Amino acid sequence: MSEVSSWSNTDAGNNLTPPDGWPEGMQPSGVNDVGRMMMGAIKRWYDTVTAGIANCLPLSGGTLTGNLVVPFLQSNGNISAVGDVGGRSLYMSADVNASGDLHANSAVLTGGLTASLDISARNIAASGGITASGDIHANSVVLTGGLTASLDVSARNISASGTANVTGALTAGSIGTSGALTAGSISTGTLTAASLVNTVTYQLSGTNFATTRTDVAGTCNAIFDGGGGLGIDLYGVNGSYYRCDNAHSFTNRAATVN
Repeated sequence: MSEVSSWSNTDAGNNLTPPDGWPEGMQPSGVNDVGRMMMGAIKRWYDTVTAGIANCLPLSGGTLTGNLVVPFLQSNGNISAVGDVGGRSLYMSADVNASGDLHANSAVLTGGLTASLDISARNIAASGGITASGDIHANSVVLTGGLTASLDVSARNISASGTANVTGALTAGSIGTSGALTAGSISTGTLTAASLVNTVTYQLSGTNFATTRTDVAGTCNAIFDGGGGLGIDLYGVNGSYYRCDNAHSFTNRAATVN
């Protein structure tokens, strides 16, 4: 007989040929066989569900050997999964660690959140840090700790009291960090950070404003003009000078003009 997972949630749809269904006009001799098979299928489903609850969702935390997928997860201890973690809501007083992906409608953590692959949630709030070896996708990320991702981070709003480190692209409607912000590239409407680290090019309203570059004269900080062209190059610190197209002006640190 087929298992519970293949049954129809429409009563009239469970009319397959016995023993997989209860069709109209079935032979009376088959009723008891189908009934016993159905009881067995329900018991097997019950054993699977209760074993999963007992072994996978201890209140004090635990380690799972496979995937954890539940509507609601709450634990006072750590939750570690060798596979994926998925839930409508995650409420944790400790850490969540997944060797696979972590997907949740809402994740509220007193501890940290770590995934070896991707983290995807509508809202993430963590008193600890968030670390992902893959991407982090969320509608809102609010952190007391830091944010670290080996790939991309995408969120409508990001707020971190610690340092944000993203190897890939960081995209958000607004970004606020009390610590330093490091990213391969940053795309945002509003950016507030204590410091920006390793940022090569800055933009204003989507247009290049300043960059660091190297040409035949050496390494310089370049400022773009209104048309998007390189307007002024600033070189060196000792006897430094600036160049604007073909016109040159040389100064030293005392600002006397030669």
